Parts: sequence; C-alpha cells; structure tokens
Amino acid sequence: IGFVVTAQGGSLVGVAMAFGDNNSAQFATGGARTAEVPFRHAYSAVGVYEASATVTDALAGDKSASVEVHVQ
Repeated sequence: IGFVVTAQGGSLVGVAMAFGDNNSAQFATGGARTAEVPFRHAYSAVGVYEASATVTDALAGDKSASVEVHVQ
C-alpha cells in the first residue's frame, strides 16, 4: 500500500511513519519548508491497522495524523 505525507512548516526535520504492525520508516527532510514524502509498505497479514505519520518541525515541534487501514 502507498502513503503520501504532505507537510508545511518553518524548518521540517523529518517524517516518521508507523504502519501499525510494528514496522516503521523515516525520512529526513533537512530543514525544508515543505515536503511530500511517499512511503510504501506490504502488510503480511489480514487485519485492521492504524498507520500514523509524525512530522517534526524544528520550530513548531511534532504534528501527527493517522488513518485506519483494512487489509483483506
């Protein structure tokens, strides 16, 4: 499944993605003011997962969002 995290800020440091199945990924954004970061993940089992993204901004701190993923 593909996820795209889009963010704006003053100085984006990075994006962390937790897929809800004990797997995660990170991407450094190097102080950018905007970012559009794609993540891909393959779930190994049928189920319902909560995937969450956390964007870290050096000026504004962390912001998070999540989505429920149904794998059949």
